[in-house]
Order: sequence, then C-alpha cells, then structure tokens
Amino acid sequence: AGVEDFFSRSMSAGTGQATEIKKKMSKAQNKSSEGDYLRKALKADLTVVKVKRDRLRATSLSPEDQDAADKWRKQVLRVMGVLKNRLERHGGALSVPDYIRSKITGAPHPYYRVETSGRGFELVISVDMSSSMSGGNFKEVERLVLILRKALDFPFVKMKVQGWTCKVEGGVTLYDYPTCRGNEGLVSPESQAGGVTPLSHAIQLAGRSMMNSRNERNIFLISDGYPVYKLKGRRQYMKTEALREWTRDAVMSLRKQRSNVWCWMLGHSVPDDADMDFMFGPRRWKKINVNEISKDGFDFLSQQFLTYLKTR
Repeated sequence: AGVEDFFSRSMSAGTGQATEIKKKMSKAQNKSSEGDYLRKALKADLTVVKVKRDRLRATSLSPEDQDAADKWRKQVLRVMGVLKNRLERHGGALSVPDYIRSKITGAPHPYYRVETSGRGFELVISVDMSSSMSGGNFKEVERLVLILRKALDFPFVKMKVQGWTCKVEGGVTLYDYPTCRGNEGLVSPESQAGGVTPLSHAIQLAGRSMMNSRNERNIFLISDGYPVYKLKGRRQYMKTEALREWTRDAVMSLRKQRSNVWCWMLGHSVPDDADMDFMFGPRRWKKINVNEISKDGFDFLSQQFLTYLKTR
C-alpha cells in the first residue's frame, strides 16, 4: 500500500508540475505573439511595455469633472443604451394594449416588450506621451482620459487605453494599460512622458490592436501637436510635411477597414485647421482648451462622435 501511495503521489506531483509549466509557456507565447502581431503594423523597432495597475499613480477628479463624466455618460446612453420599445413573441413584460390588439385582430402581432441594447463598439484611447505632454498638460490629459473612461464604462463599449512615444531613432514605445475601474492615471515608474511624437505609428498600432474585432472600431487619439520622428541612421528629423502625409495615410487606411480616428488636440502649439483637416478629415477632430476640457470635450463627443454613431 505504501509503494502504491508513493507512486500515486509522485504521478499527481508530476501532473501538477506539467500543468504549471504548460500555463507559463502559454503565457510566454501569448506575450510574444501579441508583440509580434503589433510589430507587423509598422516599420519601426517596437517596444511594448505592459503597465501594471498597482503601479499607476492615482488621478483625482473634481466634483465638476465627475459631473462632466455623468453628463457625458447620459448622452452616450441616450444614443447607445437600452431601447425599451421592442416587441417579441416570447419573454419580457406583457404589453396589454398590444396583447388586446393581437386578440381582436387575430393577427400574429408580438405583445411582449423586451429591453435590447444598442449596437456596441470597440474603442482605443490612444495617448501621446511625448516630452511636450509632460508637466501640467499631462495632468489635464489624465483628467480627460479618466472622464472618458467613466463616461464610456458600458457593457456595449469594449475599451482599451494605450500610451505611446518615440525615445530612440527608428523606434516606438507602446504603453499597454490594464483595464481600470478606479481613479488610476497613466503615470507609473514604467510609463512616463518623454521622447517625440510618432503620430502615424500610434494610429497604426491602435488600429492593429482592434483588427480582429467584428464590432465598430473607433480610436480616440489624444495629442498636443505636430508629428515628430527620426528614422534610424538619419541625422535629421523627418520633414513635417512628410509626417503629415504618413498620418493621413494611416487614418485613411484604417477608415477603409471600418476603423475611425477621432483626434482630441490639446495644448497651445497645435496644428492649424487646414492641417487637421488634411490629417484627420473634417469633423473628425477638435481642439480642446485645457481650461475648458468639460465643455469642449462634451461638444466633440456629442456633436461629432455621437452624431456619427446615430447615422452610421
């Protein structure tokens, strides 16, 4: 009995170790394949930084910010939320007038009222984390991201947050943020503002990360200026005109694949209106006054983004 018990325990231990090894290998493969998958979207040396939730610095919202999030949320719900006027033949609550009409006319008219959700969408909030965003501006950006997270926290919205910058020539750093429900911001020991602005690369990466989704796909791109980038081995930065065209090409390529880019441009040294139209298209961008985030953000969300959702 002792020998049999020994072999039984040995086999159980071996099975447990094998299972644990398999799990670790699977995680490693998933991590590797995800990075490789994203790298196929752009011609640059990509570094993906997985940001941990417990390492993020908290961001506080004022009562006015919380009111703004609630206001935005109600507006989204009005367009995308629950519809209570759909009738079915089974289930839900009985609609007495429709039941009586069905019995009187003898027509097979449905008379059960059910709640159905509006058609959902997938969203990447893509945040510029270049050097120009550091300091006071970045705190305003964190406020905006937190308001958006709270306003769009619905079952019909699949949301992801990415940060991005370029810290070495020919490279792109992508900060991959976890799902957060609290007041977590964007800054951690591993994720801080610095570097230059690879705008077109960020758009490609955001689009690539949603490519396998069958839902409507949207990107909220938050930045504060013109794209800036230097190719590997080059002495000078690329000309702004060329980077404008790269950005336009990235936006147009995603649009053909049913992915829409909406640019929230904060700060003072922002591109002029003609350049914004060229890169993103008319009505697909908004210059946000850092002192009027609640008002300007609500105008963009309701008058442009949600208006689009109504008519899609």
